[in-house]
Amino acid sequence: MKKHSFVLLAILISVGCQPSATDRVKSVKSATPEPQAVQMTAGAPDSLIAPRYSPPGKGLELKPIEIPASQGFDGLETEVVLGSPIEKQTPIKMLISRAAAGEAYTKLTIDSNGDGKYDEEAIMIKTTESRGNIWSSFSATLKVNYIADKTTTEDYPVTLWIAVASLDEQPKVLRISRRGFKFGELQVGSQKVTVVISDSNNDAIYGEGDWWELRSMDGPAKSSEMRRVGEYAWLGESAYKLEVNDVRGSSVKLAAFDPGITRAEDALARDPYGADKKAIKADKPLEFRHDIDAAIAEAVDKKQRCFIKFETTWCGPCQMMTQNVFTAKDVVDASKDVVCVKINGDQRRDLVERYAVKAYPTGLMIAADGTEAARFVGYQKVTDMTDFLKEKKAEPTK
Repeated sequence: MKKHSFVLLAILISVGCQPSATDRVKSVKSATPEPQAVQMTAGAPDSLIAPRYSPPGKGLELKPIEIPASQGFDGLETEVVLGSPIEKQTPIKMLISRAAAGEAYTKLTIDSNGDGKYDEEAIMIKTTESRGNIWSSFSATLKVNYIADKTTTEDYPVTLWIAVASLDEQPKVLRISRRGFKFGELQVGSQKVTVVISDSNNDAIYGEGDWWELRSMDGPAKSSEMRRVGEYAWLGESAYKLEVNDVRGSSVKLAAFDPGITRAEDALARDPYGADKKAIKADKPLEFRHDIDAAIAEAVDKKQRCFIKFETTWCGPCQMMTQNVFTAKDVVDASKDVVCVKINGDQRRDLVERYAVKAYPTGLMIAADGTEAARFVGYQKVTDMTDFLKEKKAEPTK
């Protein structure tokens, strides 16, 4: 047989061994698990599977209301609208009051039946002191309606709180944050898995943008990763997406998803501090003074500017800046010829008021004449902090 005959035969055998395009599509489809429907139920707020994160509290405006002494003193009323559809809901009214004149706000009464009489039993609490404020925090369960073909009512556990600087201060806002969540269990391959969804904006409506996570129930407990509904989440090295089937969050659908990257690559891309963690470090962190009067006097004497950083021990972004930003070589280099001072806002409330600090971290650049030249609020990346110090240092003093 001639050489070209062997070649032709090899080609024919090779072609005959390859699956058709249709067969390849069938093979891919069969390898991809079908989406799984999961029935969800309400979880106990204090259970082991409860989400370890809470949405920022939604502010509810408080207004003075006349109440009998039996309901307390200095009554303040507010309301919240929850459930779906919003436009068909009756606001839930709430009353906070002092148990005795001159004392803290320790009573919360919820008008559960909507008659405006506040004749339900009040929730009583003890105050706590933290961050220079007196806190009144209440745990309550509100009744939420979901109106469709028929009305369904569900419990919605929440935390409500106020914070005042002194007992004679009358709060203007009551904050509310959900405590409850929904969960369901399913089998993914050989793993027992729990799906958790929770409300991210305190409206008692589940859907796009709310939080969800996957937890493997096999082996020791591991920390989970919260994602938004619409984003994929990881289970081991496999990714999945979640679809919420109804506004009550009573049913969801879990489907395998290929994000095109590994879990490690995804974690690196999502880390808001990733670039700062990798920044070249200085031999020594930026040196901060703690006596603000001495720092400003030194800056004036040297005709330099003074950088003041306000922080607290409980402020996460403040601590991350200490670890990743003020240790970076570029930031330390940019701070030369700038007198830097660090202030604990909880310990120096007088300075917080003097400089009108509303959030942490806050940074101020003080000119050589003592006037404020610039400020920032919130976490600053290495590049931002470097630019802030360089630009504000370069500006001519008055």
